[in-house]
Amino acid sequence: MKCSMHWPSGRTDVNTRRTGLREPPVQGDPAIEALADKIAVVQDARLEGRSHPFGARVSIDAGGETLERLVPDPSGEPSLFPDAPAMRQKFLQLARPVLDGGAERFADAILALDSVARVDAVTALARP
Repeated sequence: MKCSMHWPSGRTDVNTRRTGLREPPVQGDPAIEALADKIAVVQDARLEGRSHPFGARVSIDAGGETLERLVPDPSGEPSLFPDAPAMRQKFLQLARPVLDGGAERFADAILALDSVARVDAVTALARP
């Protein structure tokens, strides 16, 4: 697998202990280590000169076939900013594991901030 960005970065792999970001539970797993050795992050000239630095290309070589996807402007950038339903879905996707059944109530309260007398009533919903 090759991952490319408009700028060269250090090796980033599925076993992120090498990046120093976190210690995953798969540390030392031979299968993960073997997969990590097959991943390369390289610069992609097709992404040079873009308006922002977050585009990427992913190529996967498997079974004699190459699958590739180029995303010059990832979701969230001004040219591809998500609409309200997509933004809510993303919020709920991230909040549900933390807030259990309270994620929807918190999302609704955030959207109603203009009509709330006290913000602390809303922020209290952010606590599990």
